[in-house]
Amino acid sequence: MENEITFLSFLDGKIVSSPLSTDEIISFFVPFLCRVNELHLDGKVSPLKDIYEIKVINNELTFDDSKAEESDHNLDRLNALLEKQGDKSSLEILDGYTCWEFENFGHYDVLSDIYVCGLLLASLTLNMNLRNKEHFKKFKDNFNSLHLLNQNVHPVLHECIKRMVKLERNKRETELGSIIFLLENYKDQVISDIDFQQQSQSGTPLDILAELQNRLYDFTKRN
Repeated sequence: MENEITFLSFLDGKIVSSPLSTDEIISFFVPFLCRVNELHLDGKVSPLKDIYEIKVINNELTFDDSKAEESDHNLDRLNALLEKQGDKSSLEILDGYTCWEFENFGHYDVLSDIYVCGLLLASLTLNMNLRNKEHFKKFKDNFNSLHLLNQNVHPVLHECIKRMVKLERNKRETELGSIIFLLENYKDQVISDIDFQQQSQSGTPLDILAELQNRLYDFTKRN
């Protein structure tokens, strides 16, 4: 008999009980990312436009493949709408599990899917439901210092979130393969939890983040 609940119900249960460890997050989330990545390689996007389409069945994060859609390739329309608006007021982290380009302009493509995947990872990593106004405010206010919200997980999780949840689409992670690689090989990262926490006591959040980004970039370049 299948045990099926929505992702949000699963998340609320974890918030009440206990947060996930780094290994638990990765073993739970990476198979989901691999499925989404397969859709991207086929020119499609997952049903993440609607967070209620994301389910946990028998402790597996999943969705109905039949609800996958073709990626929106009409970038000219999106750029024209942005140019017509004339400012960047649309570029903001919105509460819940959506991205500004879909919410404000109805555009949803692979980059949009990656953005929302980043929000899911943020919820699992930080033990937060981003539809909760208090949780969302804490996430938004501390976006440049995510390690302060949970120092008990490996910092590569924080870095992956930041790569995926970029407001500027030209700076956002463009494919999930590199994220999957970093998560699957997080134990090979140069920086350790202890090292990161020691640095956090002496450096500013931006200094720490810059150092982590540099080390992760060197690592991915070597591999």
